[in-house]
Amino acid sequence: MKLSLRKELSVICFSAFLPGHLFAMPVSPGSHVIDSVPTTCSTPVTIWLEDFTLPDGTTGCSGTTAWSTVNTSPSRNSVFAVDSNEFRVNDITINGWGTWTSGSIDISGKINVSISVDVRSQGGLSNDLSAHADSLLLYYKLDGGAEVLFAGKLGKINNNKTIDTTLSVGSLSGSSLQIIIKGKATATSEYYFFDNVKVTGTIQSSVDASAKASTALTCASPSVTLSGSSTASNVSYQWTGPNGFTSAVQNPTVSMVGAYTLTVTNPAGCAATSTATVAQNIAAPSSVTAIVSSKLSCSQTSVTLAANSTTTGATYTWTGPGSFTSSARVATVALGGTYTLVATNPADGCTITKTVAVVADTATPANLVATNDGPLTCSVFSVTLTGSSSTAGTTYQWTGPNGFFDITQVTTGTDSGTYTLIATNPANGCIGTTTTTVTADFSACGSAVARHLVTAQSTSIDPTGGATGNTDPATQFEYKVYPNPVSTTAFITLRSPQTAMASVEIYNTLGVREAVLFNNTVEANQSYQFTVDAGHFNAGVHYCMIRVNNKVYTTKLLFTSGRH
Repeated sequence: MKLSLRKELSVICFSAFLPGHLFAMPVSPGSHVIDSVPTTCSTPVTIWLEDFTLPDGTTGCSGTTAWSTVNTSPSRNSVFAVDSNEFRVNDITINGWGTWTSGSIDISGKINVSISVDVRSQGGLSNDLSAHADSLLLYYKLDGGAEVLFAGKLGKINNNKTIDTTLSVGSLSGSSLQIIIKGKATATSEYYFFDNVKVTGTIQSSVDASAKASTALTCASPSVTLSGSSTASNVSYQWTGPNGFTSAVQNPTVSMVGAYTLTVTNPAGCAATSTATVAQNIAAPSSVTAIVSSKLSCSQTSVTLAANSTTTGATYTWTGPGSFTSSARVATVALGGTYTLVATNPADGCTITKTVAVVADTATPANLVATNDGPLTCSVFSVTLTGSSSTAGTTYQWTGPNGFFDITQVTTGTDSGTYTLIATNPANGCIGTTTTTVTADFSACGSAVARHLVTAQSTSIDPTGGATGNTDPATQFEYKVYPNPVSTTAFITLRSPQTAMASVEIYNTLGVREAVLFNNTVEANQSYQFTVDAGHFNAGVHYCMIRVNNKVYTTKLLFTSGRH
């Protein structure tokens, strides 16, 4: 009868602490864990098996299950060979033996080596201790030593029942093993059969596992590499983790937090495990603020943006209108609009975004209007120039023909032509301008009268350095400025035909008053003289402004040298 053989490997494993071995705990929260414990396994293996699945009549075999036979005294009908996938012993004479011998079987590195053989009998086998006695004897040889009988059957085996009987021996150890089976069945109707000559043993092996996570997950590093290792050779790796994660790669890349378990398995099926915990650090910078120092205006042409955070070492990036970018914590900008701040935590690359609006106030004085009550005629020698705006506190400055200049809202012009009103919004320094045109109609005037028309700007710089001045024919007011241009000292003289309040002032071209030479009452028909020291002024054009009887007379002054 042929037994079915299930060739299976089973692994019987146990964990043991090796001397001096310690668990390694995490060195930083959640970054990695090394908890490998070496595992020692005892693995039963089939070392050698001959099940005689060979052609009938085979008396020898080479290869991985080599064996040979010797029949020392065969009869004419003797059989000592494979028969129906068993080995048959039949009709061996009383003077001889049939001997079956395996090749040398390597059992090195194995423990608890065992030999088993399935045997059965058929026919009238006897156990009479005579020369005609029938027997089947099993031997082994360790490391080429002497034959050792480990089992034998005389006469019938199990009363010739068809169920095989297994003969075995165990707890062998060494480097090599041979199995010898000797049989004698002395009649043609007597048979012994043996089958499934098998050598089994146990392999002991040890394996360890080490699992690490390179770092924690961060905004800058959204994935990490797991590292698996073992001191054992020819091992395989298998990872499992959160959300059904699996990988047979030794060092896989993962992007989820949680515990990842590594199983390391050696060729004998012995396995050890280790777990690495992947943590996450996604802390954004804390207490981030973005502020602007003030609003932009015509007088405030730039403002500062300031970023702050309580996170140590936080970095900042500003973007805004006009392709503006800056990595400074405090940045200067000159355009209105929305500015975006991105603050970054250097520990993990996580960011937080803030916006700040820079307001640009560039409103000029509203509803600016310039008017005059002209025209000039033969009897009207001056006009009133009036500026107005609905913006409270607006300041005014006039310019006009022949160098006309004044800084009052309402002034007097004595020349025809276009007068420009420059108005300043006091809230933001923004300037608006408008004009008014003074016309003149002298068609009814005689030529003599026309020649005597003078204005506040009728005087001009005398290139010879002589006196400059004039008389207002309407009021007979006389004034003179000389020398002009001025190198060191200039003199201003005036005479009024009537007692009146008068002032004499010096202004620069920006309309800023630089000096008040006189501000008092002048007596009728009395001459006054004032001295101007060029060393008190910057070189260049200035204006002398004389006010008397609600009229203004202006003369350009050119200082060829000035203060040092």
